[in-house]
Amino acid sequence: MKQYVNLVNDILKNGTEKKDRTGTGTKSIFGHQMRFKMSDGFPLLVLKKTHFKSIVTELLWFLKGDTNIQWLEQNDCSIWRDWPYKKYCEKHPNELSSKEFAEKIKTDDEFAKSFGDLGPVYGKQWVNWTAPFLDIQNVSEDRLYESGEFSIGPENRINQIQIAIDKLKTNPEDRGNVVSAWNVAELKYMALRPCHAFFQFDATEIPYEQRIRWFINNYYETGMEYRILLDTMKDENLDKLEWYGEIISIPKHKLSIQLYQRSCDTFLGVPFNIASYSLLLHMVAQCVNMVPHEFIWTGGDVHLYSNHIEQANELLKRWDNLPLKNTVIGTEKEEPVLPKIKLNSDVKDIFNFTHDDIVLENYNPMPSIKAPVAV
Repeated sequence: MKQYVNLVNDILKNGTEKKDRTGTGTKSIFGHQMRFKMSDGFPLLVLKKTHFKSIVTELLWFLKGDTNIQWLEQNDCSIWRDWPYKKYCEKHPNELSSKEFAEKIKTDDEFAKSFGDLGPVYGKQWVNWTAPFLDIQNVSEDRLYESGEFSIGPENRINQIQIAIDKLKTNPEDRGNVVSAWNVAELKYMALRPCHAFFQFDATEIPYEQRIRWFINNYYETGMEYRILLDTMKDENLDKLEWYGEIISIPKHKLSIQLYQRSCDTFLGVPFNIASYSLLLHMVAQCVNMVPHEFIWTGGDVHLYSNHIEQANELLKRWDNLPLKNTVIGTEKEEPVLPKIKLNSDVKDIFNFTHDDIVLENYNPMPSIKAPVAV
């Protein structure tokens, strides 16, 4: 949480006033990074309440490959409503309120088809990227681009998420395990260009002793069969017991994700994005039998909208009012305990997760701080 507070402070003190697409105006800095270790807890902001169900719903929506807000609205998630509603009002001013529009999207399939689609946004790119391929049967590869003797064949649908998971299973340390939402050819058809543009997986091998200790810490209470086995694993015998690790599938790698977010709404969007990708990290790690390790957030244009400044200052006041504690190097803020994520361990396919499979435990946030969305 301290990292996020420092970012907000940096923007308020050092940000440059800039114009933006929405006409709202921002204070912005360029380039920032934060790192969140999952062993410290799930990085969901505690200084203000963040609606976790909406985070889960949006992520599951991405993984469905969906680009229509109907499923979101049917699951009480309104975070994407403003863009299609604005477009609807341009054609039908003063006909439906935002709530009436949402209700009709929920219940009227034809209306949702006409007015609820956002274009080829994240879900389309993550699991249904459209790529034409070249028919080169009659053209040698080295002459393909020189001669121009090629034709565009049928569309090829690419599931980037599945490819990433397959790589983690077969070649976990591949440095090219990237998922991109930034499809240049389709940007103009999107209701909103991707803010979180692409992300990269990194898998690092875990020393065997750490593997055993991780398993003990996480699964000792699973059952008597495991407890008897694990009780035999004393420090002096670890080198002799590696085959036990194979039997009970102790993870061999820890998994990290780094996100590049080219445009960052720091007050509303960034806490949401941090939690969303940290959740994705946990889900993918479970599906590939790895330990969720670290989420690295890298921001490009990092900004506070001009109508979020008051709210940002309120958040900083809450931080300032946290009690202090003594440490070896002096005093520091006594941060609230971070929550934990618990997943249904039976789910091993990333596309099979449901709301009921994802549980947030011990989340005790301060009250929400309302702020308008810049559309």
